[in-house]
Amino acid sequence: MTDKKSVFVSMGRPFTADQTAFRDDLINFLSQNGMTPRAINVTDYPTGSPLKGIFDVMRQCSGAIIVAFERSFYPQGVDRRHSNTPSTLADTRYTTPWSQIEATMAFTLGIPILIISETGLREEGLLEEKFDWYIERADLTPDAFKSKALTGRLAAWCRSVSTSTPDPNKPRLNSQMTLKELFLMLPLKTLWQILLIGSSIFLAGASIGKIAASFPGP
Repeated sequence: MTDKKSVFVSMGRPFTADQTAFRDDLINFLSQNGMTPRAINVTDYPTGSPLKGIFDVMRQCSGAIIVAFERSFYPQGVDRRHSNTPSTLADTRYTTPWSQIEATMAFTLGIPILIISETGLREEGLLEEKFDWYIERADLTPDAFKSKALTGRLAAWCRSVSTSTPDPNKPRLNSQMTLKELFLMLPLKTLWQILLIGSSIFLAGASIGKIAASFPGP
């Protein structure tokens, strides 16, 4: 009997009951299919630097599942503003930049990756279907694991991971890597997305602060 292989589950902190149920069902599914799921703040509780904590757990894993779900919603916006080819964005949904960061970490470790992307998310960076992993589109609902497409894909991936070995030709991370060094490994488009989301959140917070300041205190 072979030992179970660990699988890193990358999923931002859920903020709805459906997201929590999906995460728990995924962890249970992996356990039932011969894997040992590892998820930050669920099965593992590292202290200190978040980046180093994630790396320390991920390097013990034989595969990674990235679950990308909506974190930010923008009713309207403009892509490539001030360029010769701007485009209008409407009702655009982004996931957390950490999905991109953790996918990059898994890629550089040379372990198999499966991405589960919530239906309707904007495809950016490593969440686009042009790399060497499959992206499963799914609705993160309590009924998600009734889908034969999702469970069949996950079961096949688990079987593949159980016989996989790391790719020695891929660049390697090290435990002393800083966020700056990790960002330099990200594709340019992914970096631009992270900066765009971060600046948008900052500007939105600043606007709310100004509005709040305009009201008299109690």
